[in-house]
Amino acid sequence: MAKLTNRKGYPDIVVKAVENIASKYSKGEGVDISVTELIAPPLMRILKKKHYDEITEDVEDRMYSFFGSLAHEFIENIESEDVIYKEQRLFIEVNGWMLSGQFDLIYKDKGEVVLADIKFTSKYAVQNGVKKEWERQLNVYRYMVEETCKIDRMEVIAPIRDAGWIDDKIKVMAVKKYKLHKVKEYIEKRVAFHQLCESDITGKVPECMPEERWQDPEKWAVCPGHGKKSLKNHDTRASAEAHAATKDNLVVEVRPAENKRCSRFCNVSKWCWWWNTEPGKRPNSYEDLNVDKASKK
Repeated sequence: MAKLTNRKGYPDIVVKAVENIASKYSKGEGVDISVTELIAPPLMRILKKKHYDEITEDVEDRMYSFFGSLAHEFIENIESEDVIYKEQRLFIEVNGWMLSGQFDLIYKDKGEVVLADIKFTSKYAVQNGVKKEWERQLNVYRYMVEETCKIDRMEVIAPIRDAGWIDDKIKVMAVKKYKLHKVKEYIEKRVAFHQLCESDITGKVPECMPEERWQDPEKWAVCPGHGKKSLKNHDTRASAEAHAATKDNLVVEVRPAENKRCSRFCNVSKWCWWWNTEPGKRPNSYEDLNVDKASKK
């Protein structure tokens, strides 16, 4: 478990509460990789494993994990004869590694069996629908549980922690089902990829892909003067310059690409070879490879 810092000097009871939540998580005895690690970048997992005793996180940053833990409280308070399973941890062996994952809820609804995941999250996180990693996560859970319980549909139930008074407080989003043989192929490829990255024949673990770095691409902003707030951000310089030409005093400024996960949320970035490379020299060695692409129904 990461060592906690307390930059803002919160009371010790707050620190203890956050520590206690983190200490309760376990992916299981003898497990090589969890579902969340499987779908995440190998570089992050390997750096966390290597620097386990050196990682630090601030109490304030750990609050995202605290909000995530509220899913447990949500599920614990569900008392219904329609519930089939709650928070079951599953284990399967894949290419010599033990994979584990714990789904949130399986229940009956209108004659269908539903696999649901509870995500306490922000308005921003759900504005474009189900995230790709959530989609992959639920499809892997479905594959792991399918022999015991056939799943008819899947969904993310997302209570919105920063909802305003006019916003929906809970968003329920349908999750696409992949073909099961494609999910099996995806799991096997991801395990093999993680294993390869730990192998002695891999001199340098590949960097995280742009989507895994939560990269906002480079934009061209049209502003009413230098240093002013953007009127509109364009994907291309040509489009921005055409916009700027419509009025006097409009200027075009470049908004560099930002890797938000690396700069704000990754607790192992200080050991990451890619992040510590000069920005203009950072490679994108495998971003175009479809190493984890699964076909959908």
